[in-house]
Amino acid sequence: MHFLNYLALRAKISKVVLVNLELAILGYHLEHNLRFDDQYDMVNLGDDFTSSLDTAMSARRLGVPGERIPKGILTRFDGTPIGRLISEFEASAIPELVGLGMLFLQLGFDTAPHINTGIHRLVRSAANDGQPHDFSVPSQANKSGFTIHVNSLPKEAAQDRLSIHCHIKKYDTKSDSWYGLLLAPGTGDVRDALVIQGKWKVDENMEKAVATLPKKPMVPAMTLSRGTLRRKVGRNEACLCGSGMKYKKCCLGGL
Repeated sequence: MHFLNYLALRAKISKVVLVNLELAILGYHLEHNLRFDDQYDMVNLGDDFTSSLDTAMSARRLGVPGERIPKGILTRFDGTPIGRLISEFEASAIPELVGLGMLFLQLGFDTAPHINTGIHRLVRSAANDGQPHDFSVPSQANKSGFTIHVNSLPKEAAQDRLSIHCHIKKYDTKSDSWYGLLLAPGTGDVRDALVIQGKWKVDENMEKAVATLPKKPMVPAMTLSRGTLRRKVGRNEACLCGSGMKYKKCCLGGL
């Protein structure tokens, strides 16, 4: 998955990077995730970006003291919820998880810690109160996004809930793709995943559906590390899962 992510990012920046050595691009990627500020039309990477690779290869092949794994993209998720999920994605045979895994790998270094905190708190909160919890994060740059859902509903009911939620989010954010991930309360194990793909276009039925549903604003990633993820919801209020139904007839009624 790391290799696929590198190839995808390398293709995107092929016309804006000048290098003497291709390894300089790989070395930069391993440290910075191959991200460049939009203000630059052209970037010239120096050969010194190969130093971490040279050290790692010498340590592996010759036993020379040094870091065997360059610090950066390969190590930043060690011991985190995202890291655990990516490991599960790589070990599974679920095609939908490949795109989501790459989306996780492309998270900015400032955004990823908040997503990790959010996932940890969703899993913990769902285990503590027995209620469904979720958050959604759009990616304007990739015209995509993802929803993390945690609940203990029967699998079929949970899948339906996740599917409805993701269809609404994809359309409402004008995204071309949207990923959904269903996790188990307490453990955070992957229960299911889905991906909805297709270039966004106006759909009269979706317009009517979105217009009649209560608006649930996107949660900025940085707020996932603050306060509580959910306020207490009244039985007759709109369900926070985004289904448009009253809470008592939706997530509360399914428990």
